Amino acid sequence: MWSRTYEWQLLKIFDGQGRRVIHFEGNLYKFYYIDIAARSWARLLTKDEAKTFNLSPNSALKNGGHQNLKDYYPHVITQDGLHFIRNSAKMDSQPPFLMVLSYPAPHGPEDSAPEHANKFFNASDHHTVAYNYAPNPDKQWMLQFTPRMSDIQHKFTDLLMTKRLQTLQTIDEAVERLIKELSSLGELDNTYIFFTSDHGYHMGQFGLVKGKSMPFEFDIKVPFLVRGPGIKAGSLLGNIALNVDLAPTFLDIAGVKAPPHMDGRSLLPLLKNTGHQHPQHIPWRHSFLVERANGRGNFEEKLEIKISQGIEK
Repeated sequence: MWSRTYEWQLLKIFDGQGRRVIHFEGNLYKFYYIDIAARSWARLLTKDEAKTFNLSPNSALKNGGHQNLKDYYPHVITQDGLHFIRNSAKMDSQPPFLMVLSYPAPHGPEDSAPEHANKFFNASDHHTVAYNYAPNPDKQWMLQFTPRMSDIQHKFTDLLMTKRLQTLQTIDEAVERLIKELSSLGELDNTYIFFTSDHGYHMGQFGLVKGKSMPFEFDIKVPFLVRGPGIKAGSLLGNIALNVDLAPTFLDIAGVKAPPHMDGRSLLPLLKNTGHQHPQHIPWRHSFLVERANGRGNFEEKLEIKISQGIEK
């Protein structure tokens, strides 16, 4: 269990070592913290739809100002990221940099770029073995009370999968553009690239229509792809990696010792060794604790209604 609060000091520690830092934030949650060490950053403030939004650059949050832009927001993040990479390459000293691109896709409202709005209408990747497998009296209590989905819910999950894939096309294109830019500048082989997400998602698994807060693999597991110096192409590790490992890993790459208050461990030794044991013979974790934040989700509300109806009968 993590006994400490959010680890907000990664960018400050990184910047203190003479590195350039930039952060592009892609969601609307009000509790997001902008590290003052990120000398360049942009945060999404409000969004009516994907092509109209308010963007807060650098000190605009403190000064109360913002820019109103009309464009597809992921395109804006990508363009700013490319601009940052080019400017870094032009600097005489060419200091190492840390760039964080936090795209909103495939988060709701799942508005895709216009050029991708007619794709993936027959998508069925979410139709896994567990899809609409319900009820489950032999499983955990939350699944015992989950019925099979209705026809309209089934169609909803299909449409949701289509829209999520449509939004992800822009992310796929952005990754390609960023990699090509690094390659053209001769920096690709000197750069570590991490591709991951904050959580998984379910769309119909065990009859659960949609969401992210269930203690099952489809909600817990996230994509985690890494390329960089010393990492063998095509290698696959079976070790348990957690999001708390990211900050210590980035600091390790920069040659900076992680402060003792950080809960995670650097993944760099594992990535370079492609083995299951830590090179310093320190046992790697074999388990972890999963918790969810306070608050009621749709599942809890529906479960309460179902139980209440059962009692009334």
